[in-house]
Amino acid sequence: MKNIIFDLGNTVIRFEPEKIARRFYDKDKDFEQLLTTVFDRKFWRRLDDGSISQEDFKKSVRAELPEYLHEYSDKFCDCWQSVLPVVDGMEKLLNELCEKGYRLFVLSNISKHFSEHREENPILEKFEGLIFSADEKLVKPDIKIFDLALERFGLVASETLFVDDLYSNIQGAEKAGIVGYVFDGDVARLHRYILEQKTDSCRIG
Repeated sequence: MKNIIFDLGNTVIRFEPEKIARRFYDKDKDFEQLLTTVFDRKFWRRLDDGSISQEDFKKSVRAELPEYLHEYSDKFCDCWQSVLPVVDGMEKLLNELCEKGYRLFVLSNISKHFSEHREENPILEKFEGLIFSADEKLVKPDIKIFDLALERFGLVASETLFVDDLYSNIQGAEKAGIVGYVFDGDVARLHRYILEQKTDSCRIG
């Protein structure tokens, strides 16, 4: 195994809607309404596939909330990507993998807004290349986005591991010939698995 492609949400960074929401709205009144409206999958599916703009997303959210919540929902929609913590132990693992000579990449279903503000997540500097679904108008588990990653990064599928917390996405990767690993939050277990797959060609020099 020479190359590792990582998902982002709940693989490299923690995506916990309630904790994110509390960063922008600390009142109990209407908290659930704000949380469920901003994170409604009918919006986020379209953000992921690039079929709705950031401004239209904010307008759609506002339309379902009382006016006094609009300032909070706007802040929430615009700034959520800046408060995402790294999964415990993941930065250390990425550093070690880099030192051992693995090529590291990201393939994530995520919005164009996140892509445009990627510098707010310094952990992304650990990766050689990034593919975000909204930029490509392709989403996992569509085999086309995995084929795109192989072509763009010049990877051999059988030498590539894909790590994601959703089994459905792993299935998409495997259809493209990529080895899949369902991440359960246990970084040490992932570390052991990668070490079991390594060959001398993974090492620097």
